[in-house]
Amino acid sequence: GARPGRSSPSGDSLSRLALNVLLGLEGLSCILVGMRRAAYVEDALGAVDLERVPSVEILRTFADQP
Repeated sequence: GARPGRSSPSGDSLSRLALNVLLGLEGLSCILVGMRRAAYVEDALGAVDLERVPSVEILRTFADQP
């Protein structure tokens, strides 16, 4: 699929990985993303196919950064 922008070692875009973290948060019912280009839409939709990650742990790690 289209992977605009920077990508991770897995080949997924950083925005797709960020969406995956948000999708794993309990109680979150909506994520708004920019959809300027068709490739962005395709990339965002691909996040639902990724294996879920420990979202809260990931966000805590970033919150603890100086």
